[in-house]
Order: sequence, then C-alpha cells, then structure tokens
Amino acid sequence: MVIIHPFTIIYILLSLMTNHYYGLVFLYLFGFIHELSHVLTAKFFHIKTKEIILYPTGFKAKIDDFTHLSCIKQFLIIIAGPLSFFICLLIIKNLYYFDIISEYGKRLCNQYNLLILLFNLLPCYPLDGGKIIDLGIAQVVDEFSCRIIRIIISFFIIIGMIFIIKSLGDLMLFSFVLFAFISEFIHLKKNYILFLIKRKITKCDYKIKVLKKAKIYRFRNNYMIDGKKRILDEGEIIDKIIKKQ
Repeated sequence: MVIIHPFTIIYILLSLMTNHYYGLVFLYLFGFIHELSHVLTAKFFHIKTKEIILYPTGFKAKIDDFTHLSCIKQFLIIIAGPLSFFICLLIIKNLYYFDIISEYGKRLCNQYNLLILLFNLLPCYPLDGGKIIDLGIAQVVDEFSCRIIRIIISFFIIIGMIFIIKSLGDLMLFSFVLFAFISEFIHLKKNYILFLIKRKITKCDYKIKVLKKAKIYRFRNNYMIDGKKRILDEGEIIDKIIKKQ
C-alpha cells in the first residue's frame, strides 16, 4: 500500500504553482524504484512491508524488522536501494532513446538519480549508508556502543550538511536527516531496550562469544562468566542489562 503524506500534497501543489513539477515527477519515480528495491529484496528473505509512504523528500518503505537475519542478508536488503541507481540509468537511457525526454530532461534525470544515490549513501543513520556502516561497527563492538557511535557519526554528518544547503530541496533533505537524528538520540535508551527484548525472544544462529561483562554483540550468541564463575546465557545477560537501565 502506498500512502501520500498530507505535507506531500501541499509540496506538490507548490511545485505545480512554481512550475517545478517536471523534475519532481522523476525525483519521486527514482525514489520509488529505490524503495521498491528494498521491498522486493526483503520479500525474497520473507520479510513483509507494511506500507510505502510518500513524504515531500521522497518515498519511505516501512519494512518489518529484519535484524534477526544474518549480516549478509541485512546488507543485501540495505544495498538493494543504492543499486537501483543502475536500473534508473537504464530507464533514463530508454526514455531518451524513444524521445520521451529531451537532452535537458536526460541531464536533469541523471542529476536526480545521482542525488538519490549520494544522499542515501551518506553515513548517517537511518540512511542506507549509515545502516551499512552500522552493520560493520556491530561486528566489532557491543550493541549499545554501536548505537552511540552511529549517533556521533550522524551528528558530524548533520554539521557538514549545514554548509551545503543552497535550496529548498536541500533544506528539506537536511530537515529529514535532522529529525531522524533527534528521534534516534531521544529514543536511544528505549530503542536499545526494545532491541534487547526482541533479541531475548528471537533465536539467532551466530557464533558463540564469551564475555566478562554484561554486553550483547549483535552478531554473536553471547555468554558471560560472572564473578562467581557461573556461565550466564544470552537471556540472563539481557535480564542483567535491563535491570541496570
């Protein structure tokens, strides 16, 4: 199901009034293909999508949680969006070949297609680039530290984006990233606890990691040896962490 956000309707009307609708059509088209690539790849791994929402900044698919999948499967779902860049290149080439768009239209489409690719590859969570880096960081640090690191990286990306705002479109993209960052920062503790609860009831086939402190590594089956030389399984470690929160 595709849902149009009320603000998007206002934005489209403003674009029609200012005669900027031509580029918007292709921007949304390529954005939809980007999200559809995520959706189809997720479906291949039996992950459902609740809905696809059209915001003023583009489409956003609400895909069910897939953090229980292996790292490579998660990576494939995430990278499917940026890889749609090449599908869109082929579409642009055929639109130009059959005279559906002009030379100017071709250049404009290529610019929008590249913009979607580069924006989504920014190492800022929850953009695709941020999620890919997050997967890499989660390989070497515990889950809570991973979430702290991705917030720090996102903060510096946001600071950098301030200096490149030149148009309304740039401002809207910046606002989207800023809102996502604020939400991630405010709900850090809540989201971490929710992750732990989901992790406790979900069985994951990962390699075993033995710890001396109560931590959870995302891609490991975690065990802990406490001060009394007892071995705690992952469920017991999670209970221990939650009690401290």
